[in-house]
Amino acid sequence: MLPPGHLAVSYILVKSAELAGFNVSFPETLVILAGSIILDFDIVFASFLKKSHHDLATHTPLGVFGIWLSFVLPFGSYFSTAAKVLILLCLLLHLVLDETGFWLCRLRLQEISEEPQINWLYPLTKFPDGKTVYENHPFDFSWLDDYIRKAKANVFLEIVLSLIALLVFWLT
Repeated sequence: MLPPGHLAVSYILVKSAELAGFNVSFPETLVILAGSIILDFDIVFASFLKKSHHDLATHTPLGVFGIWLSFVLPFGSYFSTAAKVLILLCLLLHLVLDETGFWLCRLRLQEISEEPQINWLYPLTKFPDGKTVYENHPFDFSWLDDYIRKAKANVFLEIVLSLIALLVFWLT
């Protein structure tokens, strides 16, 4: 999934938490939204390693927990408990949304993501060898055309989620 989808889901989550009675300040909301896409910055490291960024420890539950702890330990006193939990949930939702492409492919709704995108049991299981790499350079977006043509279900899902997030924004 692309950043707009991750941002949309995280925004909907924040607004849902507010509806449930949790107070989330505007700065906390911005940090939560940043947390929803921070995992994809590992694309820079992946390009140097000639790997898919989904084949790095940062795209695993253990990596998510490490990233969350590295944020919460030094800066946690500035954020509410709700914000800290929402940051962790958004990081984990990032993994779920990335894995959605694989399951949509398994359901034959799209042609991209034939291999699992997330190694859920890392470090107990190794990353697969020979996984298709779409990222060549952090700023090379030539893969985007292929993504739009072959991942139509993902693209549709991202558009719907973004429209829902915009509607929620407009209504609140």
